[in-house]
Amino acid sequence: MIYVIDSSETDQYRINEAKEEIHEISNNNLIKDLPLIILANKSDIKKLSNEEIIDLYNLDSISRVWKIFSTSIYNRESILSMVDWICTV
Repeated sequence: MIYVIDSSETDQYRINEAKEEIHEISNNNLIKDLPLIILANKSDIKKLSNEEIIDLYNLDSISRVWKIFSTSIYNRESILSMVDWICTV
């Protein structure tokens, strides 16, 4: 499962909305065995590091396999890393 967030987002309402959706998806028993990928898009202009995103979205509390990748339309390397990770999970 892939969930895309805007890593340049600063609006607390939108962050909380995305956080709730991520956790709702993570707790869905029908898809509990699927790994979760968080794509932190706009990494070329981001204001939040992956560590800040993990804290802000409370990703450490997710009990399924998950990983965060910084992405940008200008950099394919992170997408290729994501695909490699999917192949090994």
